[in-house]
Amino acid sequence: MEALIKITEKDGRTVVSARELHEFLEVKTSFKDWSKRMLEYGFEENQDYLPLKNERQVPHQGSFRLITEIDYALTIDAAKEIAMRQRSDKGKEARVYFISVEKKYRQAQSTHTKVIPINYKEALQSLLEAETEK
Repeated sequence: MEALIKITEKDGRTVVSARELHEFLEVKTSFKDWSKRMLEYGFEENQDYLPLKNERQVPHQGSFRLITEIDYALTIDAAKEIAMRQRSDKGKEARVYFISVEKKYRQAQSTHTKVIPINYKEALQSLLEAETEK
């Protein structure tokens, strides 16, 4: 399955960018308003998500200026729940994708791996190695 949403690791946790999820889901509401509303569903900071500040330079009147964007590193479980709450085809597609990634990991682990990975990055590496061996 093609990666619909980039899965990364942050502070030992497997996460996805809330901004990338927002974009994938094609949400019409601004990211600022949408993310605030989504996080109010009982998600806990440092457990379900990590706040992030991303700085980048953008062209501005012949030079550049630094802008800071707020993002959130969402756990896979939080991302699945948020995707499900969208009640849209894209939301369902994202949820099914996250479940598929987890399922492939579990299958690879049970058939090819005797050592249990300690984090999602190791799990994905194990899956990649298992797929390469085929």
